[in-house]
Amino acid sequence: MQWFDDYREELVQVFEEARRQIAQFPEPLDELGQRYLDAFHPLIEGSSKNYVCYLLPYWLEDALPLRREQTRDLALANVFVMLHYFIQDDVMDSSSSPGGWSSQLALSQLFQLQYLGLYRAMFPHDSLFWQHHDTYAIDWASTVCNECNENYFLTDPMRVAKKAAPVKLASTGALLLTERPQLIYPVSEMVDLLLVTLQMNDDWADWEEDLASGSYNGLIALVKSLRGLRSEDMITPSEVRSSLFVGGAMTRYSARAIAAHQRMRSLDMECPGLLAFHQSLTDSLSEAGSRIDAEKKSLELGALNHWFYKNS
Repeated sequence: MQWFDDYREELVQVFEEARRQIAQFPEPLDELGQRYLDAFHPLIEGSSKNYVCYLLPYWLEDALPLRREQTRDLALANVFVMLHYFIQDDVMDSSSSPGGWSSQLALSQLFQLQYLGLYRAMFPHDSLFWQHHDTYAIDWASTVCNECNENYFLTDPMRVAKKAAPVKLASTGALLLTERPQLIYPVSEMVDLLLVTLQMNDDWADWEEDLASGSYNGLIALVKSLRGLRSEDMITPSEVRSSLFVGGAMTRYSARAIAAHQRMRSLDMECPGLLAFHQSLTDSLSEAGSRIDAEKKSLELGALNHWFYKNS
Protein backbone atom coordinates (compact mmCIF):
# COMPACT_ATOMS: atom_id res chain seq x y z
CA MET A 1 0.00 0.00 0.00
CA GLN A 2 2.59 2.53 -1.09
CA TRP A 3 -0.25 4.89 -1.99
CA PHE A 4 -0.94 5.06 1.76
CA ASP A 5 2.27 4.19 3.60
CA ASP A 6 4.28 6.96 1.92
CA TYR A 7 2.03 9.53 3.59
CA ARG A 8 1.51 7.96 7.00
CA GLU A 9 3.54 10.60 8.87
CA GLU A 10 1.80 13.39 6.98
CA LEU A 11 -1.59 12.05 8.02
CA VAL A 12 -0.48 12.08 11.65
CA GLN A 13 0.13 15.83 11.34
CA VAL A 14 -3.08 16.54 9.43
CA PHE A 15 -5.32 14.69 11.86
CA GLU A 16 -3.58 16.16 14.89
CA GLU A 17 -4.26 19.64 13.51
CA ALA A 18 -7.89 18.67 12.91
CA ARG A 19 -8.05 17.46 16.52
CA ARG A 20 -6.57 20.76 17.76
CA GLN A 21 -9.16 22.79 15.86
CA ILE A 22 -12.05 20.61 17.02
CA ALA A 23 -10.89 21.07 20.62
CA GLN A 24 -11.86 24.74 20.23
CA PHE A 25 -15.52 23.86 19.59
CA PRO A 26 -17.98 24.72 22.41
CA GLU A 27 -18.99 21.97 24.80
CA PRO A 28 -20.20 19.28 24.30
CA LEU A 29 -19.45 19.49 20.57
CA ASP A 30 -15.70 19.45 21.20
CA GLU A 31 -15.81 15.93 22.69
CA LEU A 32 -18.43 14.75 20.19
CA GLY A 33 -16.29 16.11 17.34
CA GLN A 34 -13.20 14.33 18.65
CA ARG A 35 -15.06 11.03 18.77
CA TYR A 36 -16.39 11.56 15.27
CA LEU A 37 -12.90 12.36 13.98
CA ASP A 38 -11.52 9.20 15.58
CA ALA A 39 -14.20 7.14 13.85
CA PHE A 40 -12.61 8.10 10.51
CA HIS A 41 -8.95 8.39 11.55
CA PRO A 42 -6.92 6.26 9.11
CA LEU A 43 -4.35 5.30 11.75
CA ILE A 44 -6.81 4.10 14.39
CA GLU A 45 -7.62 0.41 14.27
CA GLY A 46 -11.24 -0.32 13.48
CA SER A 47 -12.00 3.12 12.03
CA SER A 48 -13.66 3.69 8.68
CA LYS A 49 -11.02 4.26 6.03
CA ASN A 50 -11.88 6.93 3.47
CA TYR A 51 -8.47 7.32 1.92
CA VAL A 52 -9.39 9.41 -1.09
CA CYS A 53 -10.77 12.19 1.11
CA TYR A 54 -7.43 13.10 2.67
CA LEU A 55 -4.86 11.48 0.34
CA LEU A 56 -6.05 13.01 -2.94
CA PRO A 57 -3.94 16.20 -2.65
CA TYR A 58 -0.86 14.11 -1.77
CA TRP A 59 -1.38 11.88 -4.80
CA LEU A 60 -1.48 15.00 -7.00
CA GLU A 61 1.95 16.16 -5.80
CA ASP A 62 3.56 13.96 -8.47
CA ALA A 63 1.76 15.89 -11.21
CA LEU A 64 1.76 19.41 -9.76
CA PRO A 65 4.32 21.80 -8.21
CA LEU A 66 2.46 21.88 -4.91
CA ARG A 67 4.30 23.01 -1.82
CA ARG A 68 3.89 20.55 1.02
CA GLU A 69 2.24 23.27 3.12
CA GLN A 70 -0.42 23.70 0.43
CA THR A 71 -0.97 19.96 0.27
CA ARG A 72 -1.45 19.77 4.03
CA ASP A 73 -3.94 22.64 4.00
CA LEU A 74 -5.94 20.98 1.23
CA ALA A 75 -5.88 17.64 3.05
CA LEU A 76 -6.96 19.26 6.32
CA ALA A 77 -9.80 21.10 4.63
CA ASN A 78 -10.93 17.87 2.99
CA VAL A 79 -10.96 16.11 6.38
CA PHE A 80 -13.56 18.64 7.52
CA VAL A 81 -15.42 18.30 4.21
CA MET A 82 -15.52 14.55 4.80
CA LEU A 83 -16.80 14.92 8.36
CA HIS A 84 -19.46 17.46 7.38
CA TYR A 85 -20.93 15.41 4.55
CA PHE A 86 -20.73 12.12 6.42
CA ILE A 87 -22.90 13.61 9.15
CA GLN A 88 -25.35 14.73 6.47
CA ASP A 89 -25.42 11.17 5.15
CA ASP A 90 -25.88 9.77 8.66
CA VAL A 91 -28.84 12.03 9.30
CA MET A 92 -30.46 11.17 5.97
CA ASP A 93 -30.02 7.46 6.65
CA SER A 94 -31.21 7.69 10.25
CA SER A 95 -34.55 6.27 11.32
CA SER A 96 -34.57 8.24 14.58
CA SER A 97 -36.80 11.22 15.19
CA PRO A 98 -35.72 14.74 14.16
CA GLY A 99 -35.35 15.63 17.85
CA GLY A 100 -32.27 13.40 18.03
CA TRP A 101 -30.47 15.17 15.23
CA SER A 102 -29.66 18.46 16.96
CA SER A 103 -26.13 17.66 18.11
CA GLN A 104 -25.19 15.99 14.81
CA LEU A 105 -26.42 18.92 12.73
CA ALA A 106 -24.77 21.46 15.03
CA LEU A 107 -21.47 19.58 14.75
CA SER A 108 -21.85 19.36 10.98
CA GLN A 109 -22.24 23.13 10.83
CA LEU A 110 -19.02 23.63 12.79
CA PHE A 111 -17.16 21.23 10.50
CA GLN A 112 -18.43 23.27 7.55
CA LEU A 113 -17.21 26.50 9.13
CA GLN A 114 -13.75 24.96 9.55
CA TYR A 115 -13.32 23.95 5.92
CA LEU A 116 -14.79 27.20 4.61
CA GLY A 117 -12.31 29.13 6.75
CA LEU A 118 -9.42 27.08 5.41
CA TYR A 119 -10.52 27.56 1.81
CA ARG A 120 -11.04 31.32 2.26
CA ALA A 121 -7.42 31.57 3.37
CA MET A 122 -6.35 29.86 0.13
CA PHE A 123 -8.75 31.32 -2.44
CA PRO A 124 -10.04 34.90 -2.79
CA HIS A 125 -13.78 35.48 -3.10
CA ASP A 126 -13.60 35.88 -6.90
CA SER A 127 -11.60 32.68 -7.45
CA LEU A 128 -12.94 30.05 -9.84
CA PHE A 129 -12.68 27.72 -6.87
CA TRP A 130 -15.96 28.97 -5.41
CA GLN A 131 -17.90 28.23 -8.59
CA HIS A 132 -16.70 24.63 -8.43
CA HIS A 133 -17.44 24.53 -4.70
CA ASP A 134 -21.08 25.37 -5.40
CA THR A 135 -21.27 22.95 -8.34
CA TYR A 136 -20.00 20.04 -6.25
CA ALA A 137 -22.48 20.81 -3.47
CA ILE A 138 -25.35 20.92 -5.98
CA ASP A 139 -24.17 17.67 -7.60
CA TRP A 140 -24.11 15.98 -4.19
CA ALA A 141 -27.58 17.21 -3.25
CA SER A 142 -29.12 16.20 -6.57
CA THR A 143 -27.59 12.74 -6.56
CA VAL A 144 -28.43 11.73 -3.00
CA CYS A 145 -32.04 12.72 -3.60
CA ASN A 146 -32.47 11.04 -6.98
CA GLU A 147 -30.20 7.99 -7.24
CA CYS A 148 -32.94 5.48 -6.34
CA ASN A 149 -35.33 6.91 -8.92
CA GLU A 150 -32.82 7.47 -11.71
CA ASN A 151 -30.90 4.14 -11.41
CA TYR A 152 -27.62 5.93 -12.11
CA PHE A 153 -25.35 2.88 -12.14
CA LEU A 154 -27.09 1.65 -15.29
CA THR A 155 -28.30 4.88 -16.90
CA ASP A 156 -25.41 7.26 -16.14
CA PRO A 157 -22.58 5.51 -14.22
CA MET A 158 -20.42 8.60 -13.84
CA ARG A 159 -23.32 10.21 -12.03
CA VAL A 160 -22.65 7.77 -9.18
CA ALA A 161 -19.50 9.76 -8.41
CA LYS A 162 -21.48 12.95 -7.86
CA LYS A 163 -22.58 11.59 -4.48
CA ALA A 164 -18.99 12.23 -3.39
CA ALA A 165 -18.41 15.29 -5.59
CA PRO A 166 -17.17 17.54 -2.71
CA VAL A 167 -14.06 15.31 -2.52
CA LYS A 168 -12.93 17.09 -5.70
CA LEU A 169 -12.50 20.34 -3.80
CA ALA A 170 -9.01 19.00 -3.03
CA SER A 171 -8.08 18.26 -6.64
CA THR A 172 -9.63 21.41 -8.09
CA GLY A 173 -8.06 23.46 -5.33
CA ALA A 174 -4.64 21.94 -6.04
CA LEU A 175 -4.95 22.76 -9.74
CA LEU A 176 -5.95 26.35 -9.08
CA LEU A 177 -3.18 26.87 -6.53
CA THR A 178 -0.67 25.72 -9.18
CA GLU A 179 -2.35 27.77 -11.94
CA ARG A 180 -3.51 24.81 -14.03
CA PRO A 181 -7.25 25.41 -14.47
CA GLN A 182 -7.13 23.71 -17.91
CA LEU A 183 -6.62 20.39 -16.12
CA ILE A 184 -9.69 20.64 -13.91
CA TYR A 185 -11.93 18.60 -16.19
CA PRO A 186 -9.53 15.74 -17.05
CA VAL A 187 -8.51 15.42 -13.40
CA SER A 188 -12.17 15.59 -12.40
CA GLU A 189 -12.90 12.70 -14.75
CA MET A 190 -10.04 10.72 -13.25
CA VAL A 191 -11.35 11.29 -9.73
CA ASP A 192 -14.92 10.48 -10.81
CA LEU A 193 -13.76 7.15 -12.24
CA LEU A 194 -12.05 6.40 -8.95
CA LEU A 195 -15.15 7.33 -6.96
CA VAL A 196 -17.37 5.09 -9.09
CA THR A 197 -15.09 2.09 -8.54
CA LEU A 198 -14.89 2.90 -4.84
CA GLN A 199 -18.70 2.89 -4.67
CA MET A 200 -18.75 -0.40 -6.59
CA ASN A 201 -16.56 -1.97 -3.89
CA ASP A 202 -18.87 -0.64 -1.19
CA ASP A 203 -21.91 -1.98 -3.05
CA TRP A 204 -20.31 -5.41 -3.39
CA ALA A 205 -19.52 -5.49 0.33
CA ASP A 206 -22.94 -4.18 1.39
CA TRP A 207 -25.37 -5.66 -1.13
CA GLU A 208 -27.17 -7.90 1.39
CA GLU A 209 -27.59 -5.06 3.88
CA ASP A 210 -28.70 -2.67 1.14
CA LEU A 211 -31.18 -5.21 -0.21
CA ALA A 212 -32.72 -5.59 3.26
CA SER A 213 -32.93 -1.83 3.85
CA GLY A 214 -34.01 -0.87 0.33
CA SER A 215 -30.97 1.36 -0.22
CA TYR A 216 -29.78 1.85 -3.78
CA ASN A 217 -26.99 -0.53 -4.76
CA GLY A 218 -25.27 -0.71 -8.15
CA LEU A 219 -24.60 -4.44 -8.00
CA ILE A 220 -28.25 -5.19 -7.24
CA ALA A 221 -29.28 -2.83 -10.06
CA LEU A 222 -27.05 -4.75 -12.48
CA VAL A 223 -28.40 -8.12 -11.32
CA LYS A 224 -31.97 -6.94 -11.79
CA SER A 225 -31.13 -5.75 -15.29
CA LEU A 226 -29.53 -9.08 -16.21
CA ARG A 227 -32.63 -10.89 -14.95
CA GLY A 228 -34.93 -8.67 -17.01
CA LEU A 229 -36.36 -6.92 -13.95
CA ARG A 230 -37.22 -3.26 -13.55
CA SER A 231 -35.40 -1.22 -10.93
CA GLU A 232 -38.52 -1.11 -8.73
CA ASP A 233 -39.12 -4.88 -8.92
CA MET A 234 -38.43 -7.00 -5.84
CA ILE A 235 -35.58 -9.51 -5.80
CA THR A 236 -34.56 -12.03 -3.15
CA PRO A 237 -31.07 -12.64 -1.74
CA SER A 238 -31.09 -16.13 -3.25
CA GLU A 239 -31.85 -14.68 -6.69
CA VAL A 240 -28.94 -12.26 -6.35
CA ARG A 241 -26.62 -15.10 -5.31
CA SER A 242 -27.81 -17.16 -8.26
CA SER A 243 -26.90 -14.34 -10.64
CA LEU A 244 -23.51 -13.96 -8.97
CA PHE A 245 -22.62 -17.65 -8.86
CA VAL A 246 -24.38 -18.91 -11.99
CA GLY A 247 -25.22 -15.94 -14.18
CA GLY A 248 -21.78 -14.33 -14.32
CA ALA A 249 -22.98 -11.02 -12.85
CA MET A 250 -19.80 -10.49 -10.85
CA THR A 251 -17.62 -10.89 -13.94
CA ARG A 252 -19.62 -8.21 -15.74
CA TYR A 253 -19.52 -6.03 -12.66
CA SER A 254 -15.75 -6.19 -12.25
CA ALA A 255 -15.28 -5.64 -16.00
CA ARG A 256 -16.59 -2.12 -15.50
CA ALA A 257 -13.83 -1.36 -13.01
CA ILE A 258 -11.22 -2.78 -15.39
CA ALA A 259 -12.53 -0.55 -18.18
CA ALA A 260 -12.44 2.44 -15.83
CA HIS A 261 -8.79 1.75 -15.01
CA GLN A 262 -7.91 1.62 -18.70
CA ARG A 263 -9.65 4.96 -19.18
CA MET A 264 -7.76 6.50 -16.27
CA ARG A 265 -4.44 5.40 -17.72
CA SER A 266 -5.37 6.92 -21.08
CA LEU A 267 -5.77 10.35 -19.47
CA ASP A 268 -1.97 10.38 -19.07
CA MET A 269 -1.81 12.17 -15.72
CA GLU A 270 1.27 11.52 -13.59
CA CYS A 271 -0.56 10.35 -10.46
CA PRO A 272 0.93 6.95 -9.54
CA GLY A 273 -0.60 6.95 -6.05
CA LEU A 274 -4.08 7.57 -7.37
CA LEU A 275 -3.67 4.92 -10.07
CA ALA A 276 -2.28 2.43 -7.56
CA PHE A 277 -5.25 2.98 -5.26
CA HIS A 278 -7.67 2.46 -8.14
CA GLN A 279 -5.77 -0.66 -9.19
CA SER A 280 -6.21 -2.06 -5.68
CA LEU A 281 -9.97 -1.42 -5.87
CA THR A 282 -10.15 -3.03 -9.31
CA ASP A 283 -8.14 -6.03 -8.13
CA SER A 284 -10.48 -6.46 -5.17
CA LEU A 285 -13.50 -6.79 -7.46
CA SER A 286 -11.65 -9.03 -9.91
CA GLU A 287 -10.48 -11.31 -7.11
CA ALA A 288 -14.04 -11.57 -5.80
CA GLY A 289 -15.13 -12.67 -9.26
CA SER A 290 -12.29 -15.22 -9.41
CA ARG A 291 -13.26 -16.65 -6.02
CA ILE A 292 -16.85 -17.03 -7.20
CA ASP A 293 -15.68 -18.78 -10.38
CA ALA A 294 -13.42 -21.11 -8.40
CA GLU A 295 -16.20 -22.04 -5.99
CA LYS A 296 -18.61 -22.54 -8.88
CA LYS A 297 -16.15 -24.95 -10.54
CA SER A 298 -15.63 -26.82 -7.30
CA LEU A 299 -19.40 -27.28 -7.00
CA GLU A 300 -19.56 -28.53 -10.57
CA LEU A 301 -16.87 -31.11 -9.77
CA GLY A 302 -18.84 -32.45 -6.85
CA ALA A 303 -19.34 -32.19 -3.14
CA LEU A 304 -16.01 -33.77 -2.16
CA ASN A 305 -13.98 -31.35 -4.26
CA HIS A 306 -16.07 -28.49 -2.88
CA TRP A 307 -15.26 -29.63 0.67
CA PHE A 308 -11.52 -29.66 -0.16
CA TYR A 309 -11.82 -26.19 -1.74
CA LYS A 310 -13.59 -24.67 1.27
CA ASN A 311 -11.10 -26.20 3.71
CA SER A 312 -7.85 -25.65 1.81
